[in-house]
Amino acid sequence: IDDSIFKILPYDESKFNDINDKNKISFKPFYTLIKNKFEVEALLPTIDGYTSSDNAYWADVPNLVNLFSVNQLRELYIDNENAEWVFVSLGRAETMRTNRILANYINDITDNWFDADDLLDMITANFIKAQEIDWLFKFYKYVGERQNRVDKVKQKPIFLDELGNAVAVFDEKGQEILFLPSTGIDGYKTVNQELLNDEATVTLLKQIGIKEPTLKDE
Repeated sequence: IDDSIFKILPYDESKFNDINDKNKISFKPFYTLIKNKFEVEALLPTIDGYTSSDNAYWADVPNLVNLFSVNQLRELYIDNENAEWVFVSLGRAETMRTNRILANYINDITDNWFDADDLLDMITANFIKAQEIDWLFKFYKYVGERQNRVDKVKQKPIFLDELGNAVAVFDEKGQEILFLPSTGIDGYKTVNQELLNDEATVTLLKQIGIKEPTLKDE
């Protein structure tokens, strides 16, 4: 079983007449029993195996699965340590647009679905601090691709400071609390120097509005 199962699977309930219809044999039991199997047994295809409905999570777009691994999903979604990405080649947003009946079917047999906003909301300082620097570079590039993501992370602890701690650029009042390194000025949290070696990261920092400390900041 893989994502192509829906090419042969009877997922549209409206195509079957009622089982009590005396004028025509109903094949609805096939639909009902197959869906029940998906809901109660570990048959939903993941990246490298199968999982059950209560551990199955559907990504809004496939590139979320490419960015956030299963282990990272489990770190973020602490409510379920057995969480798995399922139907990884079928983005929910595109499926909803092109085949709403199939999208509703998959919604029924999975526990939940996540989009970029959901995952950004779940990010914590401990999560960011634990990630490899190369992954952070990919993450910053992903955030910088959309302005709504940039706006969303301004108060999220997604950047490493000079001590290796994960911090936000602005506090809850909108005051800047993380700055670019500056010669001759001490006493400020500054961006980790290693982050400044990546072009996409520097671009994101500029989009967010991070700068060197000024007299006003003093």
